[in-house]
Amino acid sequence: MNLKPTVLKSPAQLARKLWDGILKSMLQHMPEQFLPLLNHVFGKKYPNDAPIELLSAEYSAPGKSNPGTLSSIFAAIVLRVAGTDIYHLEGQMEKETLLSFRMFEYDTHIALLYGSSDKRTLSNDIGADADCTTPILHFPASIILYLDNNHTVSGQNCCKLVLSDNTETLYTVSVVKIQDYSLKQIRENHLTLFLPFTLLRFRPRLCSVRNPLTKKELTMFVNKIIIILKEELNQNNITQRQYKDYINYLRDAASQIFIHHTELCEEVMDMLTDIVPSYSALEDQLTEWITAKVTREVTAKVTDEVTAKVTDEVTAKVTDEVTAKISTEFQKQLQEETALFTLQLQKKESQLSAANSENARLRALLRRLFQVLCKLKN
Repeated sequence: MNLKPTVLKSPAQLARKLWDGILKSMLQHMPEQFLPLLNHVFGKKYPNDAPIELLSAEYSAPGKSNPGTLSSIFAAIVLRVAGTDIYHLEGQMEKETLLSFRMFEYDTHIALLYGSSDKRTLSNDIGADADCTTPILHFPASIILYLDNNHTVSGQNCCKLVLSDNTETLYTVSVVKIQDYSLKQIRENHLTLFLPFTLLRFRPRLCSVRNPLTKKELTMFVNKIIIILKEELNQNNITQRQYKDYINYLRDAASQIFIHHTELCEEVMDMLTDIVPSYSALEDQLTEWITAKVTREVTAKVTDEVTAKVTDEVTAKVTDEVTAKISTEFQKQLQEETALFTLQLQKKESQLSAANSENARLRALLRRLFQVLCKLKN
């Protein structure tokens, strides 16, 4: 039995895996959340329901350790929006000196895969005959998305391309640094996908003596994030399930950033834990309960009715009967949970109304006392 030795990953590697995982989870479960970023960087006006296609950008290249072998290389995020526009995004934590070369390599292969077009007639302004035809290669619009604090990174990443005839052209890629965006800018531009990464801006201050991060400051910051998420939910820019996913991303981020700062970590976790479960969470729980109960009852009833052979027809019939029965129970339980939730809200409103009435009574009493004192003084 051959066992491969366990390779222990450093904390930095585990952290990079987390941030990369959050970004790719967003891509898989909520790709439309990248549209506001494309609108912001490239001046587009894609609506929230613009069609998005996730593209594979795998290609083979000589291995770095052994140039004689080929290895598969993947670009991080490649999207086709509205059926025509190709975008390439790379998430980056640290500054990389020759990143522009790697981006050019990625973009060249993406263009070869998805950016070639039919031959078309070119004019004489590039030295070709009027009837000359040549293929065209469309490069993707690319973004380097810096997730962590990177103050020394410039606003553009570029490299100079020198062709065989000494013609030079500058290849540039847009750079977006999440930590340079205030929560106000994120809110105004609907860059909600930035929110889980904003907690990274506090990491340099965790061990600072001159400017340490306080619990109060962190609480206010997280509260503003929650307000932004609720606004996006109310404006239908995110769904209830996406709201829940964002909360989970924030919890994962806090667990990693404040791993050695228990008090700060617990504060964030407490703020991100719903006291009353959301309707989507309640629906998930009830769905699991119904599925399990339907399975048990169908199995029991089919076993009773068919002892020799279980046929598809009998199974379908019994499933319909049990599903109808349990659906009624589901509706009843959901109504009971909704009624309980409504009563809780009404109780809070009643308590608030009573407090306001008592406040008004005390104010009136103070005014009368003040008038009496004024008369006594005169």
